[in-house]
Amino acid sequence: MAGEGLADDRTLGVELYCASLQVDNQLYNRASFHFPVLLCQEQRVEPGPWSREANPTMSSLALQEYQSGCFLRLGLTLSGDQRRVDEVTFQLKPARLYLEDTFVYYIKTLFHTYIPDTALGRAVGEAGREGLPDQVRQSVQALVYPLQLQRLTIQPVSLLVSIHASLKLYIASDHTPLSFSLFERGPLCTTARQLVHALAMHYAAGALFRAGWVVGSLEILGSPASLVRSIGNGIADFFRLPYEGLTRGPGAFVSGVSRGTTSFVKHISKGTLTSITNLATSLARNMDRLSLDEEHYTRQEEWRRQLPESLGDGLRQGLSRLGISLLGAIAGIVDQPMQNFQRTWDSPGSAGSTAKGVISGVGKGIVGVFTKPIGGAAELVSQTGYGILHGAGLWQLPKQLYLPAEEKSAQAPNSHVKYVWKMLQSLGRPEVHMALEVTIVSGSGQEHAGCLLLTGEVLFVVSLSEDTQQQAFPITEVECQQDAAQDGLLTLTLRQHRVTSDSEGDGGRERLSEQQYRRLMDYVTRTSQHLSPSSSALQQHPSVTPAEPPPAVTKTYRYLVEPAFARVFVSKFTMVKNKALRIGFH
Repeated sequence: MAGEGLADDRTLGVELYCASLQVDNQLYNRASFHFPVLLCQEQRVEPGPWSREANPTMSSLALQEYQSGCFLRLGLTLSGDQRRVDEVTFQLKPARLYLEDTFVYYIKTLFHTYIPDTALGRAVGEAGREGLPDQVRQSVQALVYPLQLQRLTIQPVSLLVSIHASLKLYIASDHTPLSFSLFERGPLCTTARQLVHALAMHYAAGALFRAGWVVGSLEILGSPASLVRSIGNGIADFFRLPYEGLTRGPGAFVSGVSRGTTSFVKHISKGTLTSITNLATSLARNMDRLSLDEEHYTRQEEWRRQLPESLGDGLRQGLSRLGISLLGAIAGIVDQPMQNFQRTWDSPGSAGSTAKGVISGVGKGIVGVFTKPIGGAAELVSQTGYGILHGAGLWQLPKQLYLPAEEKSAQAPNSHVKYVWKMLQSLGRPEVHMALEVTIVSGSGQEHAGCLLLTGEVLFVVSLSEDTQQQAFPITEVECQQDAAQDGLLTLTLRQHRVTSDSEGDGGRERLSEQQYRRLMDYVTRTSQHLSPSSSALQQHPSVTPAEPPPAVTKTYRYLVEPAFARVFVSKFTMVKNKALRIGFH
């Protein structure tokens, strides 16, 4: 929602509000990512639907209440000439942020596909030929056009950050609380680089002040900070809720004691289970990594994405993975040396490298004997904990709001460029006025997908399934109409003249089309009205009657289409046909 108003006689204020925001990881179901959501509110509140009865803009009080509940607010104050931004204000409600190194690396690689290194190298090379390096030109540009603001304000920000990083060991932090103070500067006349540096230093200092909470939230330590925070919230509710009920009466006091005790037990159970589960998950991941078996590690990571929904599911999955880990530990003693032997045997090398590979495989198998069972036991504890948390409704990770929608490129609509390059090369450079996807109805009633391609001279009928041109009609020889009884039906009428024997013998005379013949007859009829022949001429010459046009064969083609698109196509077809017949002003 956006609201704007005059701050005073010389400035204009613009405020942008976002009621709810959540950034989902749409690649979560396709790759081995840990978090389905990247950013969300700490307490998601679904905004009510707007209607004529419930519209916040109808009341200033309702509008203020709606604005106070919005997740994000951006305020801009424009100068008097409305060409420059003087003040910027940003406010963000408490949020949760989920980051993992694999996702960051993937996004970085994805950006390189959009901006390849060859393009960057070419830009730098061109700048070098001009005599100035690219970095120098950017610095000069920033100094000539500095960033000017009267005031920049970023309100205090509170985040719960969860980070997963796979370095030499698996390191993860669970819902680390980070609080950043107010950032306010002004007036500003600086470069963008210096402003970004000031912002980075401000928030890095805020993170360092919370370094204790960061270390205490590490899963490999059991997330003691999260446990302490959960117990603290439970104790606070245990005393706060009865006190609030005591101020309202005995009944409310009893209800407050009940709710406070329930909250106390819930928070302690949640914190304890979460701490044990995180510790077991971190231990299992590190043991799988230390097993030096890439296939085993990949398989375990894929199975961890299938979180249990209840205690029974957790026990079943944990026991099955423990069993597979035990079997993998025993089989690894033989499997790892055989894999290394086969790998070195296929690749050209000496006997020493083959022996070295076999010894390396034996070492991996021995390491796996110790690490895989420990990882399997930790996975049993982890899956059981996840099952209890899910079954009791204590799971903290948010869920995706919308699942990704896949659309095959073969089902995407064809563009005008494809038709021009593939099918219309014979016409030179035709102008495509409209490409309308239709359902072609054959004479026997069969239907298949097609497209009507309207150009300045010819109307093409293209089959989408075969991706080929089926028919081509001259614009001046066809009529296109929308069926009166059925709005979604287009009828295309083609009039073909039957050539008689007389006209076949008269090869020196050009045969007129039906439209040209009608225009000629219309011209002769209207012009003859302005002539005043003498009485003798009328007596000598008999009356002239216009000749009948040559016989014609009419063919009708039918196409199914959306009614709104049908009206637009008929209108454009009429315009193009009139232009081809030189009717009207074009």
